[in-house]
Amino acid sequence: MKLKDKVAVITGSARGLGRAIAQQFLEEGATVIITDINEQRVRKTAEELSTTSSTRESPPTPSLQR
Repeated sequence: MKLKDKVAVITGSARGLGRAIAQQFLEEGATVIITDINEQRVRKTAEELSTTSSTRESPPTPSLQR
């Protein structure tokens, strides 16, 4: 419970390293907010991680254009 009462916002968390970080933070007791550019994938990840602990999903990260 090293991260109890802490909030983490993790970008790119629908898969790979971002997802692994989100999962580890959850296991350490943090409240985790995940975001990713792929809305469908981040919703699926949030659903899967929510069975583990307290997870919230944020809207997809907007893309930037020049």
